Amino acid sequence: MNNKIRILFARNPPDAFDECRHFPTLKPSVECPFPGWCVEIISYLTEYLKLKIEPFILNNQIGELNWGSNENGTWNGVLGFIQNNTVDTACLFFQRTQLRAEHFSFSYPITNVKPTYVVHSQHDEWNIWNAFMPYSPSTWFSMGVMLILQTLFCLYVAKLEIMQCRLLLDMYQTLLLSALLQPVADNPFRDAREMVRLIGSQRFKLITNYIGNWYFEELHNSNVSHYRSLRLAIAQNPIHIASTVPKALDKVLKGGYIYPIQEDSIGMQMAKERCGAGLVFVSEGMPEVSSHLIFRRDSRFVKLFERSIIMNLDFVRRTFKKYFHSNFKLTKENFDNYLTKNLTERIGHHCKEESSFSSYLNHKGRWHFGINGIELKPLDFGSMFGVMLVALLGLLLSFLAFCSEIYYNRKKKRLMFRLRMRRALAEQAHLTAAAQVFVKQSVQTKIGDRLQSPTIGELHACFGEIYI
Repeated sequence: MNNKIRILFARNPPDAFDECRHFPTLKPSVECPFPGWCVEIISYLTEYLKLKIEPFILNNQIGELNWGSNENGTWNGVLGFIQNNTVDTACLFFQRTQLRAEHFSFSYPITNVKPTYVVHSQHDEWNIWNAFMPYSPSTWFSMGVMLILQTLFCLYVAKLEIMQCRLLLDMYQTLLLSALLQPVADNPFRDAREMVRLIGSQRFKLITNYIGNWYFEELHNSNVSHYRSLRLAIAQNPIHIASTVPKALDKVLKGGYIYPIQEDSIGMQMAKERCGAGLVFVSEGMPEVSSHLIFRRDSRFVKLFERSIIMNLDFVRRTFKKYFHSNFKLTKENFDNYLTKNLTERIGHHCKEESSFSSYLNHKGRWHFGINGIELKPLDFGSMFGVMLVALLGLLLSFLAFCSEIYYNRKKKRLMFRLRMRRALAEQAHLTAAAQVFVKQSVQTKIGDRLQSPTIGELHACFGEIYI
């Protein structure tokens, strides 16, 4: 029985790094601790199956790999090499789609990945609404209604004291600090639904370097609600296609573009290397998809690898954690890294490590083990502006209420003065004396006649005491 397997190896970090002395390096060592996460897995699986690897090296540039797309029933790129029997499989992980399933066979799932959208962060550093975050709009509305009721019925405030929102007000003082310490939201959208709305309004466009990616195949064929709504959004706002991953990221950095990638792709790692340029990653609301090794249709290796994967899932999980989650920082002195050098020349700085292999790329000169620290952000003017705005609104309302009280008090005093004058003038002696001084004889005669039959108000003349 033939115990050899032909495997295609492409320079596509983190699946396979080309920075070791030999490419591909199938096992990690002190000199090459991170040969690639797919390389480590496929090497371990073939060793378990006692298969000898015959490597087929694909001479591609990093970020320019042609994974393969279907043109008139014929596949090109990596999938083309598998279809025409040049190789048995590739050291890459593929996602199952309807079109691919018609021409290829897939192994047992290696892992699950979640699509992520890369977009340029918004430059608004003012979080003026953070003071309102501790409570929902309905709670604020209820508290406002209670405040208005207590103001209108201020005479009964002692009876209503037990119904006041003291608990909510006291809680707000505590929750306000946590709201102020939250970083300013720099995502143009929070989840997939908002992203679809932005594309539908043509504020953003989708961009990719590989239209044959499983995400876009699902976009055109799937009946999942996310893909259906996104299809409607791109009907009037077509997808922009870039030639390489760096060029796609350059477009994203200029603004107005959204780049769908996945967490274990070279696009994600190149995007993270540009962390100082203002890129943000949004994956909320996206479903996870499984990743597989891919073979020719009805290949004899499918069942072999299924058993091998199931028996070695612990190793798969450990390797995934090593490359993406553990933050294990292992470096080597005088390590000439193509990717880091290329990006440093373009950006001019290194980024903080987001995973083990990015640490491997960026740190040089010593062994180091640790985890990323938490960076504390002081309360700046932008963070406190929301509280200042609330205080300013409160002072403004208080000033308006104070002016209203002054205006009301002056009107009241003027009205009281007029009523007292009317009362004084209503007395016959005062009225007759005033009439003799200020009015003509004809008016005096009319006043005398009126005094003979006064009205009730003129008779009592006590409006102020009764109503004011």
